[in-house]
Amino acid sequence: MNIFESKKLRIAAHIAFWTFIWSFMLLTTNTPTYTFVHNVFDISIDTVLLMIPFYFNMYFLIPRYFRKENKFLYFFNLLLLVPIGALFYFFTVRFTYHIIYNEPLIPTARLVLNQNINISLWNVVLALCVSSFFKLAYDYLYFNKYVKKVENEKLKFEISFLKSQINPHFLFNIINSIYFQIDKNNLIARDSLEKLSNLLRYTLYESDKETVDIEKEISFIKTYFELQKIRLEDHNNINLNIDIKNNFKIKPLLILPLIENAFKHFSKLENGFIQVIIKDINLKKLSIEVKNSFANNEVLNEHKGVGIQNLKQRLSIFYRNDFDLIIDKKEKELIYSATLIIPYDY
Repeated sequence: MNIFESKKLRIAAHIAFWTFIWSFMLLTTNTPTYTFVHNVFDISIDTVLLMIPFYFNMYFLIPRYFRKENKFLYFFNLLLLVPIGALFYFFTVRFTYHIIYNEPLIPTARLVLNQNINISLWNVVLALCVSSFFKLAYDYLYFNKYVKKVENEKLKFEISFLKSQINPHFLFNIINSIYFQIDKNNLIARDSLEKLSNLLRYTLYESDKETVDIEKEISFIKTYFELQKIRLEDHNNINLNIDIKNNFKIKPLLILPLIENAFKHFSKLENGFIQVIIKDINLKKLSIEVKNSFANNEVLNEHKGVGIQNLKQRLSIFYRNDFDLIIDKKEKELIYSATLIIPYDY
């Protein structure tokens, strides 16, 4: 476990950092006219006021502008933040001292006023510089770790894929043999076997590509759906709705695990159902909504299924945090639902 993977470690690191800053300022501040309690209060106020520009820059300005290659807006907002932050810092300190210690809101001595403004200004600048350094350094180290993880996962996948190629080729030969053994009048069986062959061909030749056209992925899903409906011919409440208006690319085989999970667990009683809706939203993202009923006596764990776990791992590798996977199980209604939203790969 490291700081990149543990939220608790990151929180502990922030607490340790600000504890060090607070202690350092307390030890280096020498104000004989103030009591120790006064100094502690003064340093505590300063520390809190330093946190505001520090975290505003770290968690708002950098992610919103710097990361998205909008450097001009980032530095413009940063320069704008300096005088605004300094004024806020100055008046917050003065107002606090005015309320608690009955000091004048604006120092009457010009020298004291200038010192207060300069301290406020440089404290804000220092907070912004330090937060930029820490955030950019963290992002750089995290990115390098992420790249290495992707490379390792890709290597493992390629080795696994090469090993698995033997079985599909063998199955193709068997399927072709069976196809020609089936009576020519048995069109349903021949059609089903041809669909199965198409599924295997797609998983063999398309799954190793970085991206695929959405049309190919949807065609694959439709074929899978048709085969499942043949297997479950007594159940009419199995629906697939496609509403795709754009041409784009996505990573292959990200939709299938959710649909496989639905067919695996859905209730085969009279009121059992599966509903799948695949649509594009905002001209930028693809939404996959899957709902299915499940039997009252079936134990479902949406967090431990191998297919769903593998899907989550692939999504994290491909999109980092730029995706949404929402899984919900309603015990009373006996309905399991999963919604996946991913960006286009263009």
